[in-house]
Amino acid sequence: MNKVFEVKLKLARVDGGIPADPNVVVDWLNANGLQDDEELAASIAAKTISEEDLEAKLRKVTTTFMQDEQGRPCLESRVIKATLLNAANTMGLFGTIPGLQELLRKGSEVRPALIPLVDSIASLKTQTKVVHVTSPQGKPVSGFKRVRYLEDVTISFRFTTTDRVAIAQKFGTKKDGKAAIPRKAALVTKELLEAIIVYAGVYIGFGANRSQGVGKAELLELNEIV
Repeated sequence: MNKVFEVKLKLARVDGGIPADPNVVVDWLNANGLQDDEELAASIAAKTISEEDLEAKLRKVTTTFMQDEQGRPCLESRVIKATLLNAANTMGLFGTIPGLQELLRKGSEVRPALIPLVDSIASLKTQTKVVHVTSPQGKPVSGFKRVRYLEDVTISFRFTTTDRVAIAQKFGTKKDGKAAIPRKAALVTKELLEAIIVYAGVYIGFGANRSQGVGKAELLELNEIV
């Protein structure tokens, strides 16, 4: 009593949002991390830092991708689901279709958990830039941000959603041999899912740094298989 769809998207560019250094979360919570950036900038300017030390320090401000068992860079399914929820909300669908928000949030899943970013010639690229932030004391501070990204890659995943109509037909109160189906039962049809995915690809984006216009996607395939 589910509807299952196979989805294939092409992303012009997608950024990794997972810290490359497993201890970087602690650093982010430590105000001294901002001072480290200033020291790094000074060392680079004075040419007093080795290539190894530079890589070690930059790793702390680098975001990258999760990897599956085969070592392929991946997007997490929860990221895809969050983007689709964001798109549906921005489109105003939650106010238009009663029960849709609950259905997408609690009655729908994206699988697999790690979705490979696939392309035969894809290779990770790195962008390093100086960013300007404000310290906890309100002082402007310059720091480094480095992101690993991929260009022109595809992702394929399955979107599974609860078929409330099928459930009503099987278990609902029957009258004259037919189940009474609520007139406002939310249902994710292929047409509705396509509209949400296309909107997400144009206006929301997938992966990290979406606010900077990264992660825009084109829908290549959408097929209902169940």
